[in-house]
Amino acid sequence: MTKQRIENSQKSLYDTVCAYINGLKASGRVVVAETEVSAAVGCSKDAARRTMKLMCDRGILRRLRITTEKYEILQEPLPTQPKEKHIQGRDKMWRAMRAKRSFTKKDIARIAGVSRASADVFFHHLVKEGLLRKTGMEGRANLFMLARDAGVSRPKFSHWKKGEKGGEKRC
Repeated sequence: MTKQRIENSQKSLYDTVCAYINGLKASGRVVVAETEVSAAVGCSKDAARRTMKLMCDRGILRRLRITTEKYEILQEPLPTQPKEKHIQGRDKMWRAMRAKRSFTKKDIARIAGVSRASADVFFHHLVKEGLLRKTGMEGRANLFMLARDAGVSRPKFSHWKKGEKGGEKRC
């Protein structure tokens, strides 16, 4: 099992145990045992013990005695929060373009935190598709503006997927 799959399964177990303990707390129970949790959520006693130890470390449970497997429920546990989806550079560039009236490649690359080369490629395809047009100069840099707004999601072009020089390219 890969490290990522192990972490995901542990988070899933943690969330399942959280839901079970929240139900117990809501019904007025204040003590829970490892064997009860392992049977209720369908995991091994060791997995339940590790999860409940983590909850002790977070102040959710308190072990009653070292020699016992019983825990006092101190507060309702909160499930883990899902990680925010990684936003690609092209998505960030598209959002920045929609937010600004006129812009240079350098402006958009800086705002989106991408390389100038990435901005050059993205701008080239947008101009080619008629979504972006040059409007003038700012110093030695070209000024651009959206010719037409394709919506919140960045445009995806079929000719970017395969067959371009340099292997697979996606936008």
